[in-house]
Amino acid sequence: MFGSIYYYLFVLILINSVAIFFFKERMKTVLYLLFSSLFLLFIFSQMLFQEGLLADRYNASGDPVSVTLFIVISIIFMASAVYYFVRFSRKKTTTDQ
Repeated sequence: MFGSIYYYLFVLILINSVAIFFFKERMKTVLYLLFSSLFLLFIFSQMLFQEGLLADRYNASGDPVSVTLFIVISIIFMASAVYYFVRFSRKKTTTDQ
């Protein structure tokens, strides 16, 4: 098993605290938000996986709303990451010329 969700949340809080206290001046806000969003997406996928294990164990049906919500959140995260990196690369190429 992957462990408890509380361990993942503790690691997220610990990493965020270290980033805020020590790397505040050097870290870009958008990269910080993308990293936190990616970690929360990982936690959400672990919760969805554990929910599926429980549904299989007790011969119950899964929750289609959770799966749909996970897919929508994943698409939004990927779109925001692509948008940021495309925008960042455009700024870099225009300032180099």
